[in-house]
Amino acid sequence: MTTSTFQIDGMVSRTARLWRCRPWNANPLMRWPDRLLAAVRILVAVLVLVSVPVAGAVGTITYTDDAADIRAERAGATVVTALVLQRPERTPAHLYRARVSWAGASGSSVATVTVVRKISEGDRIPVWLNASGNPIPDPRAPSAAVMSGIGAAMVILLGVGFTGLCLIFLTESLVTRLHSIAWDRHLSAP
Repeated sequence: MTTSTFQIDGMVSRTARLWRCRPWNANPLMRWPDRLLAAVRILVAVLVLVSVPVAGAVGTITYTDDAADIRAERAGATVVTALVLQRPERTPAHLYRARVSWAGASGSSVATVTVVRKISEGDRIPVWLNASGNPIPDPRAPSAAVMSGIGAAMVILLGVGFTGLCLIFLTESLVTRLHSIAWDRHLSAP
């Protein structure tokens, strides 16, 4: 029972300390570097809170734009099933390419396309074609738009959080240095 009382007392004392360290405290014994540190902490907290809806909005906009781009990529392309004519060869760019053949409206077509390494001669693979009937790279999956939106939001949140932590750290370092200088002056005074 005394343990829970101790924890509650500790929480109350931390809360009271936070309240006493507010920058607008009228106490004349509070030094200006401590007021600066408290003001920076409040500023960082506000910036982090404001960055949450901003990150959500940027993530939503990024997702919407990428989803529209992906739909446009897929609308302008068709997929056909092609027969792999030869074993894939590795390119200098560390990709694998193979000759494939597919039947189209104008007859049989042959082209060299990028494939996965495990494809072998005689396998059937999907090949994306543009409006002219030429092979194109596979369009992005719809889930790529979701990941782009989440990534954009996370970059904003992590950037603001890291910047805020750096600002607090630098301010604490400055305040500690100023306290050390004040103590040195006090101890060296006659």
